[in-house]
Amino acid sequence: MGLALLEGKNLLEGKKIIVTGGAGGIGSATVDEYVRQGAIVTSIDLKDDEGKKFAEEANAHGPGKATYMHCDISVKEEVDQAFAQAKEDMGGLDVLVHCAAKMQAMSPALNYTVDDYNFIFDNDMLGTILADQAACRLMQEYNKGVIINYSSETALQGSPNDGLYSAAKAGVATWTRVIAQEWGHAYNIRCNSVMPTIKTPMYREYVSHMDDDTRAAFMAHRRKAHPIKGDMGDADIDIAPVMVFLACDMSQYMTGQIFAVNGGNSMVRG
Repeated sequence: MGLALLEGKNLLEGKKIIVTGGAGGIGSATVDEYVRQGAIVTSIDLKDDEGKKFAEEANAHGPGKATYMHCDISVKEEVDQAFAQAKEDMGGLDVLVHCAAKMQAMSPALNYTVDDYNFIFDNDMLGTILADQAACRLMQEYNKGVIINYSSETALQGSPNDGLYSAAKAGVATWTRVIAQEWGHAYNIRCNSVMPTIKTPMYREYVSHMDDDTRAAFMAHRRKAHPIKGDMGDADIDIAPVMVFLACDMSQYMTGQIFAVNGGNSMVRG
């Protein structure tokens, strides 16, 4: 697990990093790998028991350190307070990885309500904006920083019966390109987005809402769609090393890009 080819080299030694959505899936895998690479990490989520557990597990792998903090990323006051406290506790802020997001049960586009819209866009779009703004304000002091946002492959091609999530994640990708331009010029902050196809608790919940026939067809499509592995990826071995690359100095000249980590299921075109 991890960056086997660079074993013994701590690529994030001393980096101060906030990871949202750290209570499972991609977020907890990222926290774990960052700690393995020597980073000081504040993991943020709403699921306190899971968040604390994964932070403790990461600490057992060292040499970095993770702590957990409760925060609702859709509430500006909570985000600003949590990020300021994290910066004070860690002694700085170099990187934000914004993994936190929510999904809802599948529904035809015609059936969405205002409440459905508010639920998805408050958490997935507004939450991204609030987290990025809070990080940018703190990073300005250093005139450098890294922001990594999570979009989705559904933003490239849409996902039937999942229109609001697809639209919000398309917004995240566009927002990230905007701030890469603005904040790169003004504050030397690099901003990239990731479109993963990874087996996560949120994905498994998504699939669980399908009826048997829909699920069987969905899984058969997955097997055909991925040139690599013929399946969705693993958070620890397929996405966590990419997150290290995007956070460390090896990617210092890369910004405004979309990284599709999905076994070739969807391919980003200009």
